[in-house]
Amino acid sequence: MVTLNELTWTSLPCFLACIAAVWGMGKALFRSLPAELLKASMMPSAETQMRIRALQRDLERRGESERAEGIAELKAMARIPLGYRPILWLLNCVFCQNAWAALLAIGLSCSWHGAGDAVLSVFAYAAFATIADRTMGAKEPSQHGRSCPTCGGGRKLPS
Repeated sequence: MVTLNELTWTSLPCFLACIAAVWGMGKALFRSLPAELLKASMMPSAETQMRIRALQRDLERRGESERAEGIAELKAMARIPLGYRPILWLLNCVFCQNAWAALLAIGLSCSWHGAGDAVLSVFAYAAFATIADRTMGAKEPSQHGRSCPTCGGGRKLPS
């Protein structure tokens, strides 16, 4: 891997190849079938999601006094356990996925020339791999449709 300190015009093709490698590693590690199955196992079940949607519709019909206890029940049903939140965040954030993949690639290639250079290189590879991912048409959770079973189209719970 070419670190930012070693980057010259002659090493630019190698740098671009390493960006492609980081992008591929990120996709293989975090957006593969095992990663998607792990993420799905941490999300509320389909039955719970249907109950949440039904409760949301019911809340719209309730009066102000009954709405407070319904909102508390809705938040309790939609709550993801605290231990799962960092893992889900890691599995959903494309930049984080690419940063971990870049750190792994730099660590495996043993091309450390100092911690500062390695950290800057990790961020550079992750940024360029994220840009490549965006230009290739990857969907963000906010771009899902309203009928998306995992995020419901980015709708927020009433507060």
